[in-house]
Amino acid sequence: MSVTLASEQVGCGRARVAPGRAAVSRLSGVGKQFGDRVVLRDVDLVVPAGAVVGVVGGPGSGKTTVACLAAGLLPPDEGVVELVGRDPWDGGRRPVVGLVPDRVPVSDRLTCREVLLHVALFRGFPPVVAARRVDSLLAVCQLADSAGVVVAECTAGQRLLVRLAATLLGEPRLLVLDDALDVDRWALDVVRAVSREFVATGGGVLCVVGQAWQAAWCDVRLELAPPALRPLDERPRRR
Repeated sequence: MSVTLASEQVGCGRARVAPGRAAVSRLSGVGKQFGDRVVLRDVDLVVPAGAVVGVVGGPGSGKTTVACLAAGLLPPDEGVVELVGRDPWDGGRRPVVGLVPDRVPVSDRLTCREVLLHVALFRGFPPVVAARRVDSLLAVCQLADSAGVVVAECTAGQRLLVRLAATLLGEPRLLVLDDALDVDRWALDVVRAVSREFVATGGGVLCVVGQAWQAAWCDVRLELAPPALRPLDERPRRR
């Protein structure tokens, strides 16, 4: 599979990505197989700082494998993976990456605020700092009114936003959304807004989805359809 992302200039809310802008994540000639099954081969993909890159692929296309490789969570069998300009598998300190999990990272019997406080304290924030940061992220993710609601009683969209807020507590440079956008319109709009704020500060977002409409808001949209990851379309999109 050959995957190429051109370095054209794209819009990113308040930020702009110009040719040559540093890559938050880069895959160069990457291949991956599980047992005898070759999932990806000769993959080249760039997630620039300041951009949202969308990858669309059907079941079994390898899109989750692309997400895990780009996040440095899965070692390549061939080729090179770089995060913020360095190999995450060289044994040194890893750049912080935020992969939004598919479930709440602790008990869903806790309230939204309790979940985030648990994660913040686990990450080593002092209690006062943890509380302040949690309250800020509850506001950013539009969960302030749901702070006292037990996660088990939240909608799918609210649970996604709790997971997003928990991921942002780690202050990542790369945010990876893997099949996370099958939610209501309100939650989807919040994810878009938060992602725009994230890339405006120099981060990069990789959004991996199963349907083209879910990537309509991305700056660059690619379709994972072997043997190539190609631009989904070149038509201008409304912001």
